Amino acid sequence: MPDCSVDCSIQIEEMSAGVYKITATDKTGRQFSKVGHDPDLLKCEAYRYFGAPEKEGLAFVKRLNSNKGAIVCEHVARHLVAIRKAVRSRPVAAEDSGWQFLCGEFEGEDPKNAAIWSIQEVINHEPSLGQWIESEFDVVIEKAMNSDAWHRKS
Repeated sequence: MPDCSVDCSIQIEEMSAGVYKITATDKTGRQFSKVGHDPDLLKCEAYRYFGAPEKEGLAFVKRLNSNKGAIVCEHVARHLVAIRKAVRSRPVAAEDSGWQFLCGEFEGEDPKNAAIWSIQEVINHEPSLGQWIESEFDVVIEKAMNSDAWHRKS
């Protein structure tokens, strides 16, 4: 199944650690080229450049990101407490979403006890996070103890 209704060839090259260059060419020979940190978002931008509808590009990114991994604190992973804090930083690998999902109840948690869940597993566990998954990097969101609403902290 194609990623998108736009017919183009795409090449992605890792220029240096975490820096990618995309070159895309459509059937008429038009080219799109850009450098960035997330190859999946670069691919989405290329599709949009060649005329893919915005919603189609976003659906493609969501499909890709649903399989990426996220760090989940041990208390959430063991279903002891709810997710109350989410932090997104720059991914360190292609399969990394950059997200960490935490209970926010314990200071100095041991990262050795954390679990890796797919983004889809996180959304299944806490559906209200779905609207935040495509957030930019360097974002922190929190949910108060007696609230269903997430609030951006940075």
